[in-house]
Amino acid sequence: KGGRQRQAYFSVRSLGWLQEYLTRRRDSGEAVFVLTSGKPLTRPTAVTWFGRFRKLVGIKKRVSSHALRHTFATSLLRAIGALIILAGAVTIALG
Repeated sequence: KGGRQRQAYFSVRSLGWLQEYLTRRRDSGEAVFVLTSGKPLTRPTAVTWFGRFRKLVGIKKRVSSHALRHTFATSLLRAIGALIILAGAVTIALG
């Protein structure tokens, strides 16, 4: 967002899958997520796909990808009792 670079933290297992994905790709672009054409996946394209898949699975309410991300974080917090948000150095813990 805003053209700023972000750091992403992965488990060792996730990093292994990401490396596997990148070695199997046929392009040499820098973007992690690309279309079959090799062009980078853009935010507008991702939003369009999200809307299509939302309808496909029967979710009638308009829900944004941001709301999905927030719901995941809330569910994770409830499941493990603590959540560290590294981008912004905010720590939330349930007592």
